Amino acid sequence: MKTLVVANQKGGVGKTTLLVHMAHYAAEAGNRVLVIDLDPQCNTSSSLEAFASDIVASVLFGPQSIDLKQKPEHRITLIGADSDLIEIDRGRLDAAQAFVHQVRRLADSSRFDLCLIDTAPALGLRMMAAVTAANYVISPIELQAYSFDGIAAMLKTIYGIRQKLNPGLQFLGMLPSRVDAHSPAQKANLVEVLQKHSDRVIRKVITQRTTIGEAASAKKPVWAIRKTSARDASQEMQAVLAHIIEKMGGLSHGV
Repeated sequence: MKTLVVANQKGGVGKTTLLVHMAHYAAEAGNRVLVIDLDPQCNTSSSLEAFASDIVASVLFGPQSIDLKQKPEHRITLIGADSDLIEIDRGRLDAAQAFVHQVRRLADSSRFDLCLIDTAPALGLRMMAAVTAANYVISPIELQAYSFDGIAAMLKTIYGIRQKLNPGLQFLGMLPSRVDAHSPAQKANLVEVLQKHSDRVIRKVITQRTTIGEAASAKKPVWAIRKTSARDASQEMQAVLAHIIEKMGGLSHGV
């Protein structure tokens, strides 16, 4: 099982959009996908509620072994967010260690091909635990000037965890997301990001499109929206997802 964390300390950058589409994309290719939602806002949990298990995410921070039941008719299994997650960041470091153990135990069980972890937009214990447990991490970013302030802190956190806790971690890069294709300011900001972080930016973007919002409301991937206007969004999204999976070295089942 490969584990990918989607992380950014700022909210509203398209984390959930990316993760939910990745879950559907990988599952439709035949992979067994585990999704763990660590954000009490529950956006990922809401989008994937049809695949919910009877386990909630806060349980993963405890010592007890979990008995995760999968629905045989589904290739996606969700461990949904719950309100008790809010207390985790105020807890002890051993809670993070318990989470890492639980995720690695699931990886060793060979029950899943891919684990996707959504994190809250905060540099807390939950994010540290998720990144420590992961093989890969990706950070969607907005091309707004005020969004750049947190990039350095986010990179410092990721590389700090890799150095001290998870030497095998691979940072896949920052993914420009929710991009306004008609904004000269955002085009200029993209050039700036590429200049400052050329080796850390994924050379693809997710454009801001109304059909992605419609897909979120329908709790479907954008390629399941039967509208002509969804065609470009679908092609762009699938190209991004295929590129990310390629950077991860592929999955058990091709995409």
